[in-house]
Amino acid sequence: MAPIFAQQRYITGVLVAKKLHVGMDLVSGDDESDCTARSFRLTNGSDTRGYLEVLFRAKWEPLCADHLDGNRANWICNDMRLGEHGSLLSTNISISSGFDVICGSECMLRRSSSCTRLARISCISQNGLASVSQCGHRYVEVNARDAARSRIARVVGGFETVPGAFPWTAALRNKETKAHHCGASILDRTHLITAAHCFEEDERVTSYEVVVGDWENNKTDGNEQVFNLQRINYYPLYKDIFSHDIAILEIPYPGIEFNEYAQPICLPSNDFIYTPGRQCVVSGWGSMGLHYAQRLQAALIPIIDRFDCVNSSQIYTSMSRSAFCAGYLEGGIDSCQGDSGGPFACRREDGAFVLAGVISWGDGCAQKKQPGIYTMVAPYLSWINSVVNGGTR
Repeated sequence: MAPIFAQQRYITGVLVAKKLHVGMDLVSGDDESDCTARSFRLTNGSDTRGYLEVLFRAKWEPLCADHLDGNRANWICNDMRLGEHGSLLSTNISISSGFDVICGSECMLRRSSSCTRLARISCISQNGLASVSQCGHRYVEVNARDAARSRIARVVGGFETVPGAFPWTAALRNKETKAHHCGASILDRTHLITAAHCFEEDERVTSYEVVVGDWENNKTDGNEQVFNLQRINYYPLYKDIFSHDIAILEIPYPGIEFNEYAQPICLPSNDFIYTPGRQCVVSGWGSMGLHYAQRLQAALIPIIDRFDCVNSSQIYTSMSRSAFCAGYLEGGIDSCQGDSGGPFACRREDGAFVLAGVISWGDGCAQKKQPGIYTMVAPYLSWINSVVNGGTR
């Protein structure tokens, strides 16, 4: 499928510059040196991660990453009451002036003469897991453009994402060969959702492993988390790809550690409407023609009117009422083999992404009058919640 991205920028939106802890102003002398650090905040991120600023003379100033270490990050997270451990995150925001934190019995501030990067951290609680995670949010923002109107759109695959762009996208791999098998979406720390037909040939949980935080699937990036597959929960009425093609995967507790590369996606509301023309994002490592994608691909594609889809090809008369079409009837852009089980993610007005669909099947890939078929998620919410919350499986 064809991803459609432009520049990368740090996240902005409803959580931008959210004040997390406010104390007294800094005590300082006349020369700005060695001031007691009394108040910090995180910006451009979430409740527990973001870029660091410190309050100095009633003004929020940037904190330098150049000399920030783990001990100082721990002190700052504890000071903001966000956890006992601070994890340093990568940063691409350049600055020429900021403060260093010098910690002894207390932390002091000193104006840095060699500051190049704005500090960015994640605060983590005692159990080693991020204390707060918001579904459907990401910390690497990308701009999507309509690939159908782009001169560089091409058939199935072609545009790769950047690490962390779609952190709810997971991979199901063959445990022995490490070969990519299907896609999936993160629901919470121990549950993921995928297509039931991914296990038609081999239902043994011991045959598979789940990978989250991945980007380049044949290379270790250092951000991957790999888990054994513990259980496959099929929708009770599932028989084949033509009806109820949905399943929930379970991995062992405590499960996924949420960070900038692995995040859960939100579920849609019960009254989610699959409006024709609404554009949403599919992502995965599926076929690009001759081979599976090496790096995570994504494409912005619209929901297709059901009548137009069913009448485009005889095979689509088999589409169930709990499935929908998405893509382009003229072909050229589509999900493909290996993308099955992956997310069809739609952005809400508040900026969060919801899982509207699960990639299911299609007659070929990106062919004219043969768009992709997706399992709706909204009709299965009661079952999904019963499985995730430990009810009847």
